[in-house]
Amino acid sequence: MENVTSLERQNMDTILSLLQSFGTGDTEKLNELIHDDFINHNAPAGLQDKAGFYEIVKMVNGAFSSFDELDLKPEHLFAKGDMVAMMDFGTGKRKGKVYTHKDIHIFKMKDGKMYEHWNSFGLPTQRDILMNFLEETN
Repeated sequence: MENVTSLERQNMDTILSLLQSFGTGDTEKLNELIHDDFINHNAPAGLQDKAGFYEIVKMVNGAFSSFDELDLKPEHLFAKGDMVAMMDFGTGKRKGKVYTHKDIHIFKMKDGKMYEHWNSFGLPTQRDILMNFLEETN
């Protein structure tokens, strides 16, 4: 990427680490990446803070751990100042069926950590897609 400042590169690297940790459920690593005053704007009520984010990670990782294969990767990632945007693409297999999702995230960074988060599809939509997929493959 051209014209990326060192701060923007650091912020994008934090988000890449976040994506990797999210996929593995590594909340110890997540603790290094998420600001203590974190706000998750599209999460359901009661899950919009740092502790709630960990609950979301546990739920998603519990579902993903039942997959035979899983790959989460950024399709697009860019930063401007303290803002980072990412479209991630997830694919997985479970019992011979294929799961896919795309989600767009916007992150506001503070002190090198994720401070605020918005996503285009919202957790309930992604959760519904994931839960429907799991039901179909049971």
